[in-house]
This record gives sequence, structure tokens and C-alpha cells, in this order.
Amino acid sequence: MCPSGGTLMSSVTAKASSATLDRRTAPADRRWLVLVVAAVAQLMLVLDATIVNIALPSAQQALGFSNSDRQWVVTAYALAFGSLLLVGGRLGDIFSRKWVFITSLVGFAIASAIGGAAGSFAVLVTARALQGAFGAVLAPAALGTLVSTFTDPSERGRAFGVFGSVAAGGSAVGLILGGVRSRPPTATRSPSAYRADLRDAGASTPASTSSESRRRGETPVHECVPQVMT
Repeated sequence: MCPSGGTLMSSVTAKASSATLDRRTAPADRRWLVLVVAAVAQLMLVLDATIVNIALPSAQQALGFSNSDRQWVVTAYALAFGSLLLVGGRLGDIFSRKWVFITSLVGFAIASAIGGAAGSFAVLVTARALQGAFGAVLAPAALGTLVSTFTDPSERGRAFGVFGSVAAGGSAVGLILGGVRSRPPTATRSPSAYRADLRDAGASTPASTSSESRRRGETPVHECVPQVMT
């Protein structure tokens, strides 16, 4: 006996609903992994801002630049980061946030490697400017990934609480690591402080490739940029 049209339609509808539910819950199982990757990226940005300030006297001694030039090591990063932050947020809205995040993370790691191998003041300042440019893309991409991943208000609140705590704690950790890395006689080259960023980026990039960025229902990143903690 052939099934009626209504029974067949109900079966098809039930299967389609089940498949849709599976597609929705599968990415949700990885949402906390996305939080870990985004938090590590934010920690890397905060560490970079604090660890370099502490290691700056050792950098001056190692590379031999004057006291008047010391400000450019910090200013080059701040100018590039502040001027390109909104542009970086817009890039995440136009292109895939997943690949914008990965590209900026890899670029930040390469800039950190250049800073670690810097043999002159000009190379060091250039590396700092590159770090600021890639950081301006990385920070809103990480924040936008959290916004699009955690759609439930309660879970989003917990995620942003963890994200903010990591960013705040990174400032204190950066001061400690900066002091340890610039302590004589082990730190004869202060640009080695950038290698901490390189290791963090290396740990974050493989994990970030497994997360899916959601293209539907995304909140524009440039609206959330003022929330980024730097």
C-alpha cells in the first residue's frame, strides 16, 4: 500500500528539520574552541604592547639608537594600529572572517619574527608598524568571530567575560615576561621579546583553521570595534 501524500510530506519535512538541526549544532560544538583561539589572539596583542615597553631599554642597548628615537618603537605600533582599526573591521565584514583572522594572525607572526631578527633601528620600527597594521585587522576579526559564533545572550556574556579577562590579565603577564626577557645577562637582544608573539601565533593558527565562520546573521564588526580591549 502506497503511503499517502500527507504522510510522505511529513516524513520529508521531519528529515529536513533533522538535517537542519544537525548543521546548526555541529558548529556550536566548536564554539568554545573558537573562544580559546580568539582569546589567545587577543592575549598576543596585549602582550606585545606591554612586553615591548619593558624590554625597550635593552633594545636600545642592543641596537644602539638614541633616547629620542625610543618613542618610535612604541609610536609606530600605536599609529598603525589606531589608524587601521576601522579598516580592519570592515575587511572582516567584506571577506570571510575566518580567513581574515588567519591571514592577520600569520602576518602578525611574520612581523614578530622580523622584529626578533632586527639588526638595526629601522628594521625594528618597520616591524613594529607591520605588527600594528596586522593587529588592527586581527583584533576586530577576533571580536567579530565571537559575535557571530555566540548567538545566545547568556553564552555571549560568558564568552565576552572570558575574552575581557584574558585581555586584562595579559597586561600584567606582559609586564612580568618583559622583565624576565630583558633581564641580563640572558637577554642580550631585546627584540627576542617578539618571539613570544611568534609562539602564540603558531599555537593559534592550526586551531583557528578548524573553526567555521558564519556568513549569515553576522553583526558588522565596525559596530563592535570600540569594545576591543587593547
